[in-house]
Amino acid sequence: MLLLTVALIGGAINALAGGGTFLVFPTLILSGLDPIVANATSAATMLPGGAASAWVYRKGSTYSPKLIRWLILASIAGGISGSVLVLLTPSARFAKMVPYLMLSAALIFTFAKQIQQAARRLMSDATSTQIRWVPLVVGHYLISIYGGYFGAGMGVLMIVLFLLTAHLDVLQSAALRFYCTLGINGPAVLIFALRGVVSVATADKKNKNLSPSLTRLKKLDEEGLLESYILIARPDDGIAQDYPAYLKQNRDKLRRYMVQYVVKNGGN
Repeated sequence: MLLLTVALIGGAINALAGGGTFLVFPTLILSGLDPIVANATSAATMLPGGAASAWVYRKGSTYSPKLIRWLILASIAGGISGSVLVLLTPSARFAKMVPYLMLSAALIFTFAKQIQQAARRLMSDATSTQIRWVPLVVGHYLISIYGGYFGAGMGVLMIVLFLLTAHLDVLQSAALRFYCTLGINGPAVLIFALRGVVSVATADKKNKNLSPSLTRLKKLDEEGLLESYILIARPDDGIAQDYPAYLKQNRDKLRRYMVQYVVKNGGN
């Protein structure tokens, strides 16, 4: 229920101002999901809200068909590239990157107003109002790779890019980013789902998918016997030194572990 509520709130935040990932992704991490699974699941939960926003903004949107076509193509290509890259990243390495990704996105959001104002000043100083296609398409492709890989804060980057290269105003740029975000997240989420990294399981179902060894450790932990197991079955020199003190304070736990997991199950 908590995750559903957070997903709904995150989708609403994304539709209004962006930044729903800051709420949904950490919540999924805290729920015990692997960082890459949490990242994929976060993207999936943001997708319906993004589609709804794109549908709402379709009215009154007057963009060049050529502009829409190139940006959507770059979005799809970048979203696919980013999602493949994150799946190729080892989970442990991605986990180490998460704090830096979150910090970078937080800085983008914190200084979004200043960044957009600087972009508007540069746009007002420009002598030409023609679309600069190469920097627009290449820049958007790079942003889309980031979007498929992680994505938090990419909306701000898109708005700035559109201001500088397509000479759109902030409102036009903000509306256009919803179409592009949908083009990025749609293929990315599809790839994540096909690779089975989007979590739709309840806690009980996730427990059933654990390997037998992890299931056993989880059961021991729930029963308060994990320390007893480590002391008796998996001690190293340092742990073995702690055995006498633990025995003195947790004799009942050790006895229960020996009866339930050693005597009855033959140590299995």
